[in-house]
Formats: sequence, structure tokens, C-alpha cells
Amino acid sequence: MKKLIYLSITLIITIVCLSAKDLNIATYNESNALYRQNKFEEALNSYTKLLKIDNKKIKQKSYFNAGNTSFRLGKITEAIDLYKKAIDLNSKDYDARFNLELAQNLKNQEKKQDNNHKENNEEKNEKQKKKNNKKENQNSKKQTTTENKNNNENKQQKSKKYKRHEKMTKEEAERLIETLVNQNKKPKKKIKTVATPRYEQDW
Repeated sequence: MKKLIYLSITLIITIVCLSAKDLNIATYNESNALYRQNKFEEALNSYTKLLKIDNKKIKQKSYFNAGNTSFRLGKITEAIDLYKKAIDLNSKDYDARFNLELAQNLKNQEKKQDNNHKENNEEKNEKQKKKNNKKENQNSKKQTTTENKNNNENKQQKSKKYKRHEKMTKEEAERLIETLVNQNKKPKKKIKTVATPRYEQDW
């Protein structure tokens, strides 16, 4: 009787294990079908489920195919990580090594393009700054020139006034003084203050 119970339990465990393996294979095949139909997001989700299983062979292939799917989706960094994990599980997988190298080269090219783009932007900014500085210098020179002209004109006008006073004769100076004295002697008019009306407040 004990042997019969032991065999029954062993048989049940074997069936469960085989069905789990078959289920993993079915999920793997479904993921591959989704990939072939260009349904990359769905395929990636399906492959991701398989990354948690114990079957090393299916797990390694799932890492590789998830890397391909991520690559197709433009997720290069994620693809690189997935290819590395596939290689960790099977170091003889030359397809994974090739795809890893391809993804790394693409990432390096993107970095170079980004750097070139940044350098071009920096050069453009530098040129624009130089151009702006040049305009500011020209404007300040024009302003300085205009100020100098105005100052020179003011100086010339002042010097003309002084020259006019220098040419004044003694008689003209006496007349000017007499006129000023007479203006001060005239009686000043009284200014009448007018009261302003107050307005009644309407309560």
C-alpha cells in the first residue's frame, strides 16, 4: 500500500512538472508569434514572464529574444542588458554576442551624435554671443560718438556766450546793471488770495 501511494504521488508530481514545462514552451512559442507579427510590446511582456522560470534553456532564449524585441522598440540600453544576461546563461551563444556588439555600437554612435549636436549648439551659441558683443560694442561706440558730438556742441555754444560777454564794452555792462537794478526797484504787485468754496457733504 505504501508503494502505491508513493507511486501515485510521484506520478502526480511528474505530470505537474511536465505540464509546467509545456506551459512555458507554449508561452515561448506565443511570444515568438507575437514578435513575428511585429507586436513588439506584447511580445516583450510575454518574454518577460518567461525570465522568471527555472528552465535555463527557455530562460536564456527568452533573454535573447527579449533583447531583440527591446532593440526593435528602440530601447537600446535595455536590449544590451538582456543580451548580457543571455550570454551569462550560455556563453557560447554567438548570436547574442553579435547582437550585443551591434547594440553597443549603435549606442556609441548615438552618444557621438549627441555630443556633436551639443558641440554644434555650443558653437552656434558662441558665435551668437560674439555677434551680440560686436553689436553692443558698435552701439556703445555710436553712443559715445553722439555724446562727444553733443558735448562739443554744448562747449561751443558756451564758449560763444562767454565770447559775447567778453566783447561787451564798459558802457554796455553799465546799462545792463542799471536795468537789473531798476527791475528790482519796481513795486511788486500784491497777489490776491481767493477762497475756495467748500462743498456741502450730503449725508
